[in-house]
Amino acid sequence: MAHQMYIIDHRTMLRGDIVLTRQNTPQSRFIQNTISSNYSHVLLHVGDGSYMHADKDGVHSYNVQRLLLQNEDDAIVLRLKDSKNITSENWLEICNSTHKDVGVGYAYIKALQAGINKKLNFAAFTNNSESRLQYCSLLIQTAYKCAGIDLCPSTSLCTPDDIETSPLLYTISTPVRLATESEIEFANDKDLDKISHQTKATNYIFKKARATISRHIHGFDELFQTAAQDRSWDNKISKIIESSGYLKMPELEQRDCPWRYDHASFERLGLKEPERFKLIIKELTGADRQVEKYEKSVKNYDEQYRKLKLKSLKSVLRAYRSMLEISYNRQILFKNLLRGYHS
Repeated sequence: MAHQMYIIDHRTMLRGDIVLTRQNTPQSRFIQNTISSNYSHVLLHVGDGSYMHADKDGVHSYNVQRLLLQNEDDAIVLRLKDSKNITSENWLEICNSTHKDVGVGYAYIKALQAGINKKLNFAAFTNNSESRLQYCSLLIQTAYKCAGIDLCPSTSLCTPDDIETSPLLYTISTPVRLATESEIEFANDKDLDKISHQTKATNYIFKKARATISRHIHGFDELFQTAAQDRSWDNKISKIIESSGYLKMPELEQRDCPWRYDHASFERLGLKEPERFKLIIKELTGADRQVEKYEKSVKNYDEQYRKLKLKSLKSVLRAYRSMLEISYNRQILFKNLLRGYHS
């Protein structure tokens, strides 16, 4: 019999929830021991089963359904205690803050300084650097500050332990459960891991761009600012983006999840009630957030393209317009399915 595994039930989670995890690896145990923490990594749930985090590959997204845990207590989920004054726009701002850092590298020195502060029990180092580099808990601390919320006011270089013990947060109950065989199979199926594909493509873009232009570039905003300085750089960056696989995301999404965009494919799932109704509600909520996300992205990149007329921007704008189009299709499908319950 295969060893049982656990998974975070994202159906219990809200946008802005914070996930703390640990693993049975030397690196995770070293971090826990160094900072006297129960956990070694921090992630931000941005809705629809996706989260943002910073690891050795920099800032990128991941699917919480692919995070398998060896033990039930290897993860906890924290939520803001007092959120009555936090608007939907605030939550979007918090999540978008991390999205804007996609492609930003990992802050090894800052992470080390945070660990030293924790070990010495006083702030020998502060986050006074203008560098955009991030590490896991700093990314979440920075994101919440965008909405005027300082989770760790006693330090500017927080650790996972500082997040866990923040007086502004509480632990939600039973977010971790046993994973089914199909969930374990899905989590281990690398061919269907679209987000990992996107992460690899993003890392490829910035690694190649830095090597080609001989500059430290972090984030797409810096990438396009660099391209605007020299049209030859724009041509090179455009070719890098085209060859990275980054623009294939709409195609992969429709290939792997056709039931999200086609009525007949959805009905072939053969769902019974009340599971069918629950999935429709969940997917409609996810589609609404997806549309909101890509509308803002398209608007942002369209404004930049009109101003800068960059080939590299045009390529990315085309991909985001495609993602917005299929997001509308997803939204329309599940609105129509929901109407079927009221007719």
